[in-house]
Amino acid sequence: MDVVDSIRRQLNSGKAKDRKEGLKQLDLQLDSPQFLHQLDTNTAKLWPQDRLTFGTWPGLLDMFLGFLQREVLEAGRQLDAAGNKVLRRIFMEADDAGRCGPGSCNLLRRAGVAFDKLQKVLEASEPPGEGLGTPVGRELVAVLSKVLLPNAQYCQRSTVATFQGLIEEVMCRCESLQQRIAAADDEAARRSSAATAAGRLAGQGAAAGAFGRGKEALAAEAELHGMAGLLAGLLGGVPGQLVPQFVADTASFLVEQLKWLGQQRRYGRLDVQLLASLNGLLLAYGQELRPHMATLHSPLQQYMKQAWGERNVRFKEALLCYCRLAVTLGGLQPRAQTELLTLVSRDISAEGLTWDLQGNKLQQQLAALAATLYYQQAFTAAAASSSRTRHTLSSTGAAGAAAAAGAASGG
Repeated sequence: MDVVDSIRRQLNSGKAKDRKEGLKQLDLQLDSPQFLHQLDTNTAKLWPQDRLTFGTWPGLLDMFLGFLQREVLEAGRQLDAAGNKVLRRIFMEADDAGRCGPGSCNLLRRAGVAFDKLQKVLEASEPPGEGLGTPVGRELVAVLSKVLLPNAQYCQRSTVATFQGLIEEVMCRCESLQQRIAAADDEAARRSSAATAAGRLAGQGAAAGAFGRGKEALAAEAELHGMAGLLAGLLGGVPGQLVPQFVADTASFLVEQLKWLGQQRRYGRLDVQLLASLNGLLLAYGQELRPHMATLHSPLQQYMKQAWGERNVRFKEALLCYCRLAVTLGGLQPRAQTELLTLVSRDISAEGLTWDLQGNKLQQQLAALAATLYYQQAFTAAAASSSRTRHTLSSTGAAGAAAAAGAASGG
């Protein structure tokens, strides 16, 4: 396709004006149904052994990823608004469900390279995690969340090391956002205290404390929700087994995030996302995490007790699932297990509780947790009884042997 060759020459130019014009032309072409149809047709004709051409979707992506590497990784420049828009549109248009149907994989030949390049672009920013907050970083989050991660075939073309790098970037960004939100809360409390000290009306002081965060902190909280969703997608799409130590570090990070949320006593969608990620790790890497379970659960015992009465169904389901996994993997000390059993028994015997004939999901989780707890309690009691019996038999046997030896000596 001659138009693609012309755009490629412009993007490879050493002049900023030519590169800007190339981005403009590519954006215009992506508006053309004929251009998109030609890319679809050329891509459909590709055999696995065929060399990629720029007139196909993977070839077009390859061309733009090369431009991205030269601009960001080599020259240290940031993409402008036009570049960010084209980056997003290439990924979105390539697998547009309305045009190509569901489950299309037009970028499969370059999916692994795409994951690798996106991770390197994010890593190029300092400190770690800050790349996700840049304009190009926000576009990459959209590409990962909406195009690459939902497609299992794309994920399989990447590597575990690349996913670990992306997960580290997301965790660093979450910690940075958490610090910004905490600083905003402290500032709001300071302003509320100052307003009270100045003799303002109580209602005005309360308003200052309630709305003192400002747009920046609210934006940080909204972004934190997006990062939690991206983290869940990355953990669910890893093309292989994560390194055990990395798994333990990720689980510790999730626990710390939940502990921080528990201190604010606000249990919502963010908690559900983080609990779902933690539950996924426990299900996939339970044996690797078993030695760490007591340490992991200790900060969450108070969180669990505080949040137990929440009525958010999805949150309660995720919390019950976590509790069952923690009990199964031996994360609860006897006292903590007794506290949990008390909470479960109270829910099961609550007045007005009507059990469905087949049980809804929440009731199924509650019944499964109760069964796990009662089994653990019975198993522990049986083991203790068996130990006492062995000790008694051993003592009796020793006494009998001593008596027989004494008799023989006296005889």
